Amino acid sequence: MHTSIMKNCGPDDRARQRWVTIVLAAICLGVAVYSIQWLDIGLYDETAYLQRGAVIDEEGLPSADMGPLYSLWYRVLQVVWADPIDRYFANLGITIALLPFMLFVVLRRLGTSLIASSFVALFILVSTLNILNWPRVSVFALIILLLGLWLQAGSRSRDRGWAFLTCAAIIAVYIRPEFALSVGILGVSWLVDLYRRKRRGEPYSITPIMTTAVLAITMSLVLGNPFGHGRGMVAFGQHYALNRIEADDSDTDAWTSWETITQRDLGTTSSLSRAVSHAPDRVAWHIGSNLRQLVPTLGRMVLPAGARLDRKATVLLGLLFFVICWALFLARKAKRSTSVASIWVIAALAAPAILAAIVIFPRQHYLIFPITLATLPLVATLFPERSVDTRWPHRIAAVLTVFILLTYVGRPIGTPGRPVLATIQALRELDLPAPMIILDADGGYATYLPAGSVRISAQDKVRGLDDLLSTERINVIVASQRLAKDPRFAEDPDWRHFVDGGYTTRFDRSAVEGTNTLLYVLRARPH
Repeated sequence: MHTSIMKNCGPDDRARQRWVTIVLAAICLGVAVYSIQWLDIGLYDETAYLQRGAVIDEEGLPSADMGPLYSLWYRVLQVVWADPIDRYFANLGITIALLPFMLFVVLRRLGTSLIASSFVALFILVSTLNILNWPRVSVFALIILLLGLWLQAGSRSRDRGWAFLTCAAIIAVYIRPEFALSVGILGVSWLVDLYRRKRRGEPYSITPIMTTAVLAITMSLVLGNPFGHGRGMVAFGQHYALNRIEADDSDTDAWTSWETITQRDLGTTSSLSRAVSHAPDRVAWHIGSNLRQLVPTLGRMVLPAGARLDRKATVLLGLLFFVICWALFLARKAKRSTSVASIWVIAALAAPAILAAIVIFPRQHYLIFPITLATLPLVATLFPERSVDTRWPHRIAAVLTVFILLTYVGRPIGTPGRPVLATIQALRELDLPAPMIILDADGGYATYLPAGSVRISAQDKVRGLDDLLSTERINVIVASQRLAKDPRFAEDPDWRHFVDGGYTTRFDRSAVEGTNTLLYVLRARPH
């Protein structure tokens, strides 16, 4: 089921591996620290996970479909980083550093050469799929899966190996629910393997099976049903709206207007099966749009962070793909490929993300799974430990990879000025006599502000601005470009009067330095 790490290592080999591991860990940490100095805070999904983690003590764990274990991870980080801004960037740095390091240790345990394992880890470290992958929940889930693969590859018991891997997938379900499919595939594969070994009279163990079953039942009872609230339809609807808006060349915001678009086109915002039955042609069109975007997205992800998929990069990546296929053909001919079982394991773990990329959208946080997981058998096949017959295609692939890295690494990453962080800092500097009640369309500034701050979502606006201000007692409005373009505001006479000068009767206006965002702050009433 797995390939063992190199055997009969001498003292010099072990010392060299130890030093390379230490140096690689230091490089990963250094790149992570450097990267978070340039990256901005991501609101909406990532901030929502952080917010749910911050209130676990009062409200308990989030529902099973909302990644409760990822929010619990944020709660653990809160012990060290009390400030939510620090906590956000701590998680970002840890996941940036840990993903390539885990990839390295798994490759080593699979018997990949030290040089190849190190270089692949460095390539992933600086890649778009690592540094610019958002939300980070997918990176966190992938780290858990890599840990399961590492334990499985090092297990002397076949059934313990299956248990490590299946338990990792079960944990991943409560980070990303779609991995229930992986649990099902692994469970069936394990039972088939067990049945075959039993028929051949080979040894097997029931204890790992029982342990895995107990974990699955316990987590289901404690955390609940990960498919209980229709989260999948929300993701599908948002990305259907995104494809529709791009096809229509509209400037509508998909994240704030998706319900209107999906209700109009698909006849529902709550059921994917109903959407398929009501408008199969539109669903098919959406999937076709996703497939057309799949390859370019993959290309952008494997490039170093900040690089654009220009014509030169496209040619280099195409050539690299051809050379890798050539090298794999020769490796297969020489019978040096990894076992079929390991390839099936990788396929089982990657299947949910591949389906999500096709049906929902080829987002980077879906595609990170198949790209990273496929790297394991690929590199282990091409660069085994102590290989003495490295062929020309393998060398060409290595040279091309180095050339791509040297050509595109070092490009600017992140958003100039870090507008979200700048806005949060500006809000923190406000001197208000009461807790902030903030109207915003950007996804949750209140999470990073003093306790008691409340977010009023601009997307929930169903009446005029004047009525909304008086009813919700809003004392701060974050007037970003997203809010200004939202039809709920752009078409509201109250809002147009407000921004044209009507605000002066009750609010003060100021600009957030380095951004296009304006803050409207309610003036304190004189005593």
